[in-house]
Amino acid sequence: LLSVLLKNIGGKKMSIVKGINNEWYYAPDFKENYITKNEIDFDVFKKIRLPHTNVELPYNYFDDKSFQFVSCYKKELNISKEYEGKSIYIDFEGVMAYAQVYLNGKKVGEHKGGYTPFTIDLSDVIRFEQKNMLTVVVDSTERDDIPPFGGVIDYLTFGGIYREVQLRIAEKINVENIFVKTFDVLQDMKRLEVDLSLIKKQNKNQPLKAICILKDGENEIYQVEKDFTEDFVTVSMDQLQGLRLWDMDHPYLYELEAKILYEDQELDSYSTKFGFREAIFKADGFYLNGKKIKLMGLNRHQAYPYVGYAMPKRAQAKDADI
Repeated sequence: LLSVLLKNIGGKKMSIVKGINNEWYYAPDFKENYITKNEIDFDVFKKIRLPHTNVELPYNYFDDKSFQFVSCYKKELNISKEYEGKSIYIDFEGVMAYAQVYLNGKKVGEHKGGYTPFTIDLSDVIRFEQKNMLTVVVDSTERDDIPPFGGVIDYLTFGGIYREVQLRIAEKINVENIFVKTFDVLQDMKRLEVDLSLIKKQNKNQPLKAICILKDGENEIYQVEKDFTEDFVTVSMDQLQGLRLWDMDHPYLYELEAKILYEDQELDSYSTKFGFREAIFKADGFYLNGKKIKLMGLNRHQAYPYVGYAMPKRAQAKDADI
């Protein structure tokens, strides 16, 4: 059962975030009554934790049809009444390949594509201080309407909820995304633009204020404010000087923190790291910050023996480092 004592564990957003990878239940098949049942049938569903593969496979020599089937995951959620009136989201980092998400028997969203994360809004269906039954139906077959299928691919995709999942609680007005664009990076005076997209579920026309802060480590080096009423705003910073470039030998990063305020009350914040760099492809090759660079790369698959894709983030990062 998800603890009602959620805490802010940090990260790039101000929202309250809780990893919910433990105490899931899994059935390697699917029946329609799995959606409507508000209880977990322990004769059918077995306790697992995420990341999870829909079937453990031999080390080698197996049919790729072995993991191409529809399965079902369940988890109980219990949300404190103190979060009533907030936006309640569930974030999936990766489900292969088609996910249908239900809460208390009602469909709340779906996602096609096993390699992209997605968010489902639970706000209108969640019951506070009560048991909520989350059901995720996972279709791991190769469907022509879902990339990379539909043609010929030379690798295996495996199945299951194979990446982490988290619960996120935010205000009714919250930051959906932030995109930093840099300009004139080879000049002494640089500039940038910050695109902020918001989710506004209430008071859609109320005046808001965006505060964007450029940071170098713990030092704030530039700040700009802008009033707006829409769910999208662009904030500019001009005549930035004394900044270091990002390059391969010295990948120097700055941080951009964006805050959204209503009448001096901070509703949400979002931080991202970025570098000042110019990357251009020309007829004779690739140029980074005006210098021609020969690109070299490798091809890495995220699959592991036995469990397919279902390895935690730390293992994927370690393999990439190696």
